[in-house]
Amino acid sequence: MTPRLVVTAGPDKGRFFPLIHGETLQVGRSQTTATRLTDPTLSRVHGEVEWDGTRAVLINISSGGTQVNGQPVSQHELRPGDVIRMGSTEMRYQLGESPESTTVAPPPPPKPAAVADLVSLVGQTLSHYALESVIAKGTTGVVFRAKDANDARPSPSKCSSRSFPATKKTCSVSSAA
Repeated sequence: MTPRLVVTAGPDKGRFFPLIHGETLQVGRSQTTATRLTDPTLSRVHGEVEWDGTRAVLINISSGGTQVNGQPVSQHELRPGDVIRMGSTEMRYQLGESPESTTVAPPPPPKPAAVADLVSLVGQTLSHYALESVIAKGTTGVVFRAKDANDARPSPSKCSSRSFPATKKTCSVSSAA
């Protein structure tokens, strides 16, 4: 029987935090907490969960408030299945292994486009730069001969594959002039 908090909604969905007998789990954004959540609506230390081996007690620390099953709480003895809401993050308190406790890894971020894909941008206009030809290719980007469409001035522009995920149709073009 391993009690845990499983993040079910919010930017950290899929993460879980085991409760350790005799230790207090601090929940928040701070790097000093065991959770180190990324939800910007959380306090650095939003709350704590104390586990004594038989019961888990949630304590709200934040002025932003904490809810359990939709009700505001300052302190609450958790029961399996309780849904805790702190900021935009929801967590479920669980005991033991259950189908719900299986952690599914979040999908990987889109892979950057290959430099060869960036070369295909010749002839297109991005932002207000008309990409005319390739000046140079690097390992992560391409430098284009471009014209500023607003004033027709030539302007070398770099397009990095890091700012051009394969799922997007545009990229960031930064003028080198």
